[in-house]
Amino acid sequence: MTEMRYELAIERIENIKGENTVSEKYRDYFRTLADFALLVDKLKEKIENGEYYKFSIEELECWNTHLYDDVLGEHYKTSYANPAFATEKFGIEYGRLLSFLYTELRGVIPYAFEKKTEYLDILFELFIEVYNQFEEENEPEYEHVRQTIYWYASDYCDVFLADRIKEQIDVEYVFQELDDLPEGFEVPAGRTKPWGTGQAVLCCKDVVKEPFVIINADDYYGKEAFVKLHDFLVSGEDLGREFTMGMAGFILKNTLSDNGAVTRGVSVVDEKGLLSQVHETTGIEMNEEGKIVCDNEEVQKWISPDDKVSMNMWAAYPEFLEYLAEDFKNFLSNVEEGDIKKEYLLPILVDQLIKNGSASVDVLETKDTWFGVTYQEDKETVMRAFKNLTEAGIYPQGLYQ
Repeated sequence: MTEMRYELAIERIENIKGENTVSEKYRDYFRTLADFALLVDKLKEKIENGEYYKFSIEELECWNTHLYDDVLGEHYKTSYANPAFATEKFGIEYGRLLSFLYTELRGVIPYAFEKKTEYLDILFELFIEVYNQFEEENEPEYEHVRQTIYWYASDYCDVFLADRIKEQIDVEYVFQELDDLPEGFEVPAGRTKPWGTGQAVLCCKDVVKEPFVIINADDYYGKEAFVKLHDFLVSGEDLGREFTMGMAGFILKNTLSDNGAVTRGVSVVDEKGLLSQVHETTGIEMNEEGKIVCDNEEVQKWISPDDKVSMNMWAAYPEFLEYLAEDFKNFLSNVEEGDIKKEYLLPILVDQLIKNGSASVDVLETKDTWFGVTYQEDKETVMRAFKNLTEAGIYPQGLYQ
């Protein structure tokens, strides 16, 4: 079925080369992409029949030039992969959108070598769908085209991203389910949400057998925190209690939003650098005088911009998962009838382990700035921050667009 769809897509793209059904303004763009798609198809054919592997060095160099020529060196200045050139040709809105599409299509070369026909077909069909919209109107509604590309990204980005991650590391997926409960327990009538971050970590019990780090997947923590937690785990340090854990201690002022109040696990650290308390505190923000204010009257008495806070980045060992398996049963036994919202939360259960003397948590200070999108307005700030990190050489060019 995939091969049949792919062949139909290639047949349609071959026709695009000779058509004049889109406005002249966009014609070269679509023909250039059609030429590239057909070149990749030709490459795919030569790989699959074995001819590619018999090429001389000179022939391979020639192929490499054909595949990448328009984005290398001086050619990039007039390539549709260059957003500056595309926006000059098509305006800001369409320029950015079509440059994104162009770059996505240019990313299919590895799929030819990996023989992933399904992925090639997904991208080629997206190209055809956008092309058809420009056929129907001299210039289609921007939002219509944007939605087409948005839903492609929404539907398939996890698939493509997962494959790229698998090429670098071994990946296991586990899924948090509402009804994944110990024997003897049932989901209360009316409950629709899973049971919180503690249950989410517990889902890994049958997969994770090594020291591990827990993070929120939609937060940016910085490189320093990962290095420190890694070094802590491989050191095998014994802090003298049943459970030894580490926590990335972010500096409060580095985790605030310019667009409103936030909730943070404000931490109290003892003289040995160990966590003694975590106060889950809402309404935290910095006022015009540079003073931190919050909703907790007790915490307000001593909170400062340089206090350590938990951003749910923990280091632990497999025995912690064994503890969660038993403790989750205790939690469920104490959920009152009719309570459909109570959650088994990681910061709370770690705090309980500290208070009953079962755990020691080493607070590993990180001076990195934490980024997260708490408010819609935070998006621009985060994008600008990643751009600055790239320009500073912390991350390579092209990693974040």
